[in-house]
Amino acid sequence: MNKKPVVLMILSLALAGTGKAETPLTLEECYKRALIQSETIAIDQEKLAETEAEFKQALGTALPSLDFFSVDKRQENNAYSSSFNPNYAPQRNFQINQPIFSGFKEFAAMSGAKALKKQRTHEWVRAEQLLLSDVSDAFYSLQEQRNDLEILKNIQGALQDRIGDLKHWVEIGRSRSSEESAARAQLEQVNAQIEQTLGQETTARQILEFLTGKPVEEIVDSTQSVSALSPVESYLGKAHLRPDVQAAEEAERVAEKQVTINKAGYWPFASLQGDYYTQRYGIYDGIDWDASLLVDVPIFKGGQTAGAVDQAKAQLREAQLQKQLAQRSSEQDIRDAYAQIDAILKQKSPPGKRF
Repeated sequence: MNKKPVVLMILSLALAGTGKAETPLTLEECYKRALIQSETIAIDQEKLAETEAEFKQALGTALPSLDFFSVDKRQENNAYSSSFNPNYAPQRNFQINQPIFSGFKEFAAMSGAKALKKQRTHEWVRAEQLLLSDVSDAFYSLQEQRNDLEILKNIQGALQDRIGDLKHWVEIGRSRSSEESAARAQLEQVNAQIEQTLGQETTARQILEFLTGKPVEEIVDSTQSVSALSPVESYLGKAHLRPDVQAAEEAERVAEKQVTINKAGYWPFASLQGDYYTQRYGIYDGIDWDASLLVDVPIFKGGQTAGAVDQAKAQLREAQLQKQLAQRSSEQDIRDAYAQIDAILKQKSPPGKRF
């Protein structure tokens, strides 16, 4: 069998596949690629997983614990060995421990863990929003530079044609050489602008490729333009809904719960402990279980608890200031974006028609 036609067919199909033009990317497609590529989003996902684990740990401190202990005690043989002082005393027992009261520290820890989870979720959403902003900036910057390049190349071609005409007119005496020199100077300026724009286009493309993690060839804008804006007050009224502001509010709640947790150091601690023995030796043989009520009343710890409370209060005040800063930053960003969009709409609207 002659395999040459088969090989040629496979080779032609491979070449056809490699020469196929890639479909132009939209802003939405670039953003989807960036979500997959972004390490920042992945880090925020892991932080959320860490918070869920912290909640499980806080819940575990309020639930009973069960352990099994095995002890094999041996000591030197001597003449005084007896049931009270045996040479070999094995012991096996199950122990259950149930916290009864610890200054509501466990409940504050669980509540704080829930608030921290909400905070991490809002931070994750905000990271996605900021990533969209970065992708859109790079996307439209690349589009703008390519549009400028197209315009500059058209101007370059027109100037080259004009220089050719002026050269002919100078030769026949219908134009002066100074006009040709002026046109050549304009061409050099356009050539310099083209080189500068090429550099900016390369930078914008590389940024977009860095964000998406894949080469970017052709792009197309499929977004819908805004036709009108509501009054700026309607947008400012929703500034507190921005994820970073909500995250700051949850961070304040976390700090409040931390104050409660640290204040628990002033309160007594009580727990119930029970033991069930499967093996004992000596005078305790035959006693299968015991129970104990443990109470720990703090009296003096050298200012350790007071320092922890003061630190938590300072962190709470810091969280409150961070929330105020996030709120004011959100409002300022809304005003800036509103002014930019309003200016663009006024430039595009017909004379006499203003939004």
